[in-house]
Amino acid sequence: MIEFEKLRWEQPEELEIEVGKVLESLEELKSINLEDYSEPYLGETVKGNGFTQGFDRYEMSHKQLKYRFSLAYGCHACKKIILGPPRLEQENSMSFLSGREGLDYYCGNCGELIHEYTSCLS
Repeated sequence: MIEFEKLRWEQPEELEIEVGKVLESLEELKSINLEDYSEPYLGETVKGNGFTQGFDRYEMSHKQLKYRFSLAYGCHACKKIILGPPRLEQENSMSFLSGREGLDYYCGNCGELIHEYTSCLS
């Protein structure tokens, strides 16, 4: 599960960004420019669930090959845009009667839990 999410964040070699850099505005994100790629755009808004804050996933697409990758995320807690992926932690607390198996997303800037993906409940 964590491997699949990491694949979404793999970026082309020609893109040289400072992973973890905090941006103040969407305009600053849109200043990232590569000839064969689209301008960065909002690919997905992941809603919070009462326990998590949620985040916006910003992506870029290759103009000819039509593949896309995640470039940055906007944390709903600290209201900043951060280059690269959030901190990902595999969660496996399954026990006989209860538990959770999934993936937790944390903001690299403020440390807030911004999303929980649960793959299995017992």
